[in-house]
Amino acid sequence: MTAHMRGILGWAAVAILALSAGLTAGEAVVPEQAAKDAAAKLVDGGRVARCILRATRAGEQVYALVMVDDNYRYSIVLGAEKGELIRFERANIESTRIPAGREDKAAEAKTTFAEARKIALDKAGAGEVVRVLKTVRRDGKTLYRVTVMAEDKWHRVDIDAVSGEVILASERNYRAGRDASDGQGRREGRRPRGRDAK
Repeated sequence: MTAHMRGILGWAAVAILALSAGLTAGEAVVPEQAAKDAAAKLVDGGRVARCILRATRAGEQVYALVMVDDNYRYSIVLGAEKGELIRFERANIESTRIPAGREDKAAEAKTTFAEARKIALDKAGAGEVVRVLKTVRRDGKTLYRVTVMAEDKWHRVDIDAVSGEVILASERNYRAGRDASDGQGRREGRRPRGRDAK
């Protein structure tokens, strides 16, 4: 089934769930669980890593979901009033970015992608791995940069690809869409950039 067909079927599933919940356009939003169920129908065997209700720049309410299966990360945006599918994107979870001239350092890695995933999940405690990037830093150290998402936070874990040792582990809480920003899409504490800078 193509992504386009999944999109059409997903929209229909969300619309049916919204109608079965007794919602009409302009009223209350589609329940979060209904949005998760509709997204799960788009991704066979997918697991929800994150679901956030937020406002777009146009002021519309949407659910932004991140789902994963064993190989891919899916970014799904569903309209919260009507349940329409707005965006469906798929990307590989595992990727490699080795700068030119550092290929020999990358070949020294003894830790595999699967081992890096396990180490990161153990360090994070819970969640879903949504990205594993194998790269070589300027100092020549080969590492895996792993991102783990849970419902309320995301974790970044950098792992030495030779020894399997955790180099860096950090976590951040999610902020609920526009509620945590200044209404212009900028996060609190961030300096305005571009045309917004005064």
